[in-house]
Amino acid sequence: MMQGAVLDAAAPLYGRASQAFGVRPLAPGHIRDVLPGASPWDRVAFYAAWGGMPRYWELAESHGVRIEAAVDDLVLDPSGPLHREPNRLLRQEIPPATSLRPVLDVIGAGAHRLSEIAGRLGRPATSLTGPVAALQEMEMVRRDTPFGSPPRSGKRSLYCLADPFLRLWFRVVAPRQAALAASPADTRIRWWRRARRSLEATAWEELCRMAVPRLHRASSPLGELGPWRPAARYWRGAESGLDIVALSVHGERLLIGEAKWRRGQRLRFHPLPGRGLPPGLQAWMRARSRPPDLVLARFAPEETASSEADGVLTVGAKTVLEALA
Repeated sequence: MMQGAVLDAAAPLYGRASQAFGVRPLAPGHIRDVLPGASPWDRVAFYAAWGGMPRYWELAESHGVRIEAAVDDLVLDPSGPLHREPNRLLRQEIPPATSLRPVLDVIGAGAHRLSEIAGRLGRPATSLTGPVAALQEMEMVRRDTPFGSPPRSGKRSLYCLADPFLRLWFRVVAPRQAALAASPADTRIRWWRRARRSLEATAWEELCRMAVPRLHRASSPLGELGPWRPAARYWRGAESGLDIVALSVHGERLLIGEAKWRRGQRLRFHPLPGRGLPPGLQAWMRARSRPPDLVLARFAPEETASSEADGVLTVGAKTVLEALA
């Protein structure tokens, strides 16, 4: 409607707008207003299913913390209001973007490098520049670059579905729509359960990175060492990847963090500074005129006291969501 009345060059009110802004998803911290009695763990699970879309929150609100029942009722059930939601989103674009659906299918199935996406589609990678850019503009796809790489560098970039709900839909619904239509509720839920932990772990990592530059607004020892610049993942070839890497605003500290969704998971890297870090990241530190001090952190759903013995700070889901309110 806005495109036809105001934004299109042929629209009757084109040029009359004094300000234009996109309507953004709600901040994850506001889930507490929808589920006031829910635990931080349940609120993260809610975000992993519905992202920040107000309409999805409104539909799921009546189910409360019964995420499983809500996903089946709204998404997996062929009569559910969100069973064909991505198709609706693509159709409502101006012009309609239904031709981009195969790219979303491939990314949702696990292809994240442009060459891999092109290979699965049987198309040259150069032909995907426009479609992928269009999906990025629609905020359905996000391009991630590893920490330490230039933001515009595409050599090691990964393309991911930007919205948690889309990740759920393309992981669970897209590959088996015909089977879901012929299956009872308990079978549909089993398919979702197989993907649930992975989807929630991905959403938790995403929330942790989103929270890092805002932790100084929450009651967190890690925030007191900031403020921090936006966090990113680190990966390079066969090197071990890291979930969260961020430089402090003034560059004097480097945060190395891991996000653990399951209770009791141990860190992959050695907690002593400099040991166990990927070689590429060590080389990045040596190349700086003044190497930053390392700050190690473990992001886990439960709120536990930071361990002074191993030097690893702990950040829980309550703190993460507080920072994102």
